[in-house]
Amino acid sequence: MNTDVTSLQAMLDQLYKNMLPLSSQLTGVARILAGFFALCVIGYKVWGHLARAEPVDIFPLLHPFAKGLAILLYPSLIGLIFGIMKPVVQATGAMAQNGQQAVQVILQQQVQDTSSDSLLDELDAKLDYKTIVEQGMATFLEWLFEGAAMIISVLRTFILTVLSILGPLVLGLSVLDGFRSSFHHWLARYISVSLWLPVANIYGAIIAQVQILMYKQDPSSDFAHGHGAAYIIFLLMGVAGYICVPSTASYIVHSLGGHSLVTKVNTAAMIMKKL
Repeated sequence: MNTDVTSLQAMLDQLYKNMLPLSSQLTGVARILAGFFALCVIGYKVWGHLARAEPVDIFPLLHPFAKGLAILLYPSLIGLIFGIMKPVVQATGAMAQNGQQAVQVILQQQVQDTSSDSLLDELDAKLDYKTIVEQGMATFLEWLFEGAAMIISVLRTFILTVLSILGPLVLGLSVLDGFRSSFHHWLARYISVSLWLPVANIYGAIIAQVQILMYKQDPSSDFAHGHGAAYIIFLLMGVAGYICVPSTASYIVHSLGGHSLVTKVNTAAMIMKKL
């Protein structure tokens, strides 16, 4: 199953690279929007300064040009962000892989140390209805456990692909003052989703260490043999942990930029009520 997860991740990485050039189809639209909005914003600000007989502040007028430059260099921009996140993915992936290899070594040693008598005892135990049900539940939860990791990886790739393709449009809209925080929110969301896989890898490494400690504590327990109530509860905790990966990643990178406009409107309304 670990081999399947590794091959799936390699396929998803290739899918992301193949879909990324599609963002160039929105670059032209983003340039038109950015140019039109830049003329409106610059004209409005310059007219306001002239109407108030104030000197024109040049620095705020550079914002539309910076966003336009980001649109022109968008492939390099998204490549830079992806390149910064890639070492984090590789480092945490190595942590998870080392933990899984350690678990496999312990399982192989356990199989080698099993005598023929214990095999007969285990065969007799399998005839028990309760044991059969527990082993069936454990097998189902093992599939669900591995499936949760795959789902996290697939959803991460799909969301990153959508964010990457629509990135130029976000940059074009963020030229307007009312949508300026859209780019910050998009960037924070991109980094947060990128962290799903590192967080899942770290969680996988933690799960592997828990398995190793449980095996070493009592090699003859039901948990060590892959069945029993403790093993089923352990798998349920593992599935719940993978479900919490997106929310855990949001603890690391969180942005309130997408709500800044609403916050300003609400603040202005409160001030008007007080007046």
